[in-house]
Amino acid sequence: MTVRERARAVLVPALLVVVFGLLALLDRQRLLVDDAYIAFRYAANFANGLGLTWNPGERVEGYTNLSWVLVLSLLARLRIDLAVASVVLSLAFSLGSLVVLHDVARRAAPEGNRLAWTLPGLLLATNPSFDNAATSGMETAAFGFLVLLGQLLLVRGREDPRFVRRAGVVYSLAYFTRPEGALACAVAATVEMLSSRGSPRERARRLAPVALIVGLVVLVHVGVRFAYYGFLLPNTFYAKVIFGHRTVLRGAAHIAGFFLAGGFLVLPGVLELERRGPARPFVLHGYALLGTYLVYLLLVGGDHPFWFRFYVPLLPLPLVATSTTLLRFLGRGGRAPSRVAAYSLALFTNVFGNLFAERCDVLGHVDPRARIAMDRVLQFFQREAPPGSLVAAETVGHVGYYARHLRILDMWGLNDVHIAHLDVSPNAKFGHDKFDLAYIGSKKPDYVYVLYASLEAVELPGYDLCWPSELFPIAVYRRKFSLGQADAHLGVPASTSRRLAPPPPCRPPKPGPRL
Repeated sequence: MTVRERARAVLVPALLVVVFGLLALLDRQRLLVDDAYIAFRYAANFANGLGLTWNPGERVEGYTNLSWVLVLSLLARLRIDLAVASVVLSLAFSLGSLVVLHDVARRAAPEGNRLAWTLPGLLLATNPSFDNAATSGMETAAFGFLVLLGQLLLVRGREDPRFVRRAGVVYSLAYFTRPEGALACAVAATVEMLSSRGSPRERARRLAPVALIVGLVVLVHVGVRFAYYGFLLPNTFYAKVIFGHRTVLRGAAHIAGFFLAGGFLVLPGVLELERRGPARPFVLHGYALLGTYLVYLLLVGGDHPFWFRFYVPLLPLPLVATSTTLLRFLGRGGRAPSRVAAYSLALFTNVFGNLFAERCDVLGHVDPRARIAMDRVLQFFQREAPPGSLVAAETVGHVGYYARHLRILDMWGLNDVHIAHLDVSPNAKFGHDKFDLAYIGSKKPDYVYVLYASLEAVELPGYDLCWPSELFPIAVYRRKFSLGQADAHLGVPASTSRRLAPPPPCRPPKPGPRL
């Protein structure tokens, strides 16, 4: 292939990712996953010299994407809206994954034609989970890119040991992007140890650099985390993961949902596991990571954020195998009918997968009325709430980032140590099981910001109902009683004092917020 032909082979999937990714963003009314805004608040606080904190003066690790937070903090120093910057970065890493996958496809099918080298990227670019991650504003696309690049480098390390050392650096970055990067590295190193050429001693010597680099990074980081936050794992892990048989059932349901939402395309490639050839190393790496990760997700109960973001790093290499299987049925793939069949399959996967993607919440499809209500909540807190007010909230990210003058008590425990470490049974959506109403009430928050199952808001003793949304089940309550002197430091660090008087009376939100 000429340089122009290679460029076109990448350009078509890249164009599809941009189109489908932006359509997903519009479907969310330009809102990002609420967890993305949590990272933004940490990044903004760090950029402003407040440390890696959710609320200034409180050390809680409510994020799992350290490198993402640090990169965003650099952009926050430039006063760039991180909601915009993160989408650009997510899209850039998604396009980077397509470039790396094209390189993998060329190595897996060195005698192939343009369709053989384009089809894996085409199938990835039309997967709903991948498209949503491309504009999610979260670290998902960056993590997927780093994992895929690490797999490629380890395979190339069979011929040149320098690539193994580079893989160690890449997997270290993947670990800082998500803790599961260490798991991805362990799986890849195990595959190389068991399947590459040479004696066991030679293979161990060749893989030693990646094990030493990543192992040292993990040990140092866990030590620093324990010294700074007081725990070996992120607070989010304690808040979300509850082991038990119900958790396994939730994990099984989530995995089934992933396969329905476009993940079914990884299944035909299993046929390539028995075949020898240039594609075999990539096929082994892809399905080893897929199988291991599915077991992990089964044990921890899957995930709540929609569009199955945890599965994005698992897609690329199995799709290379699936493409190889499909092209065996389509012939060499150079004829027009073969190209039409390949493109039709890719578009069918997108349409069919979208039908089964979880599209019933602000994390997936967003009702325009929800966007209006959330904008009104934000306007209310920006306009009415005095600086330093303590707000108990369920969805903390959006209001937490755009109203950083508030102290936010996370009622689902992502940024609260007490709630995160509760011993409860799973009974709600993943990550929303832990809730302590008595604990929240004991903090006597100035405001309470909650979601309801219906538009009928309940009364809260000691609080005025500022305004329930007439559009969407969101309500804001205001404390109407005064705090005593003994409550001056309630729910805040000892160096900070609460406002004893109740917040000012609520005014109705201004009509006509932007969509």
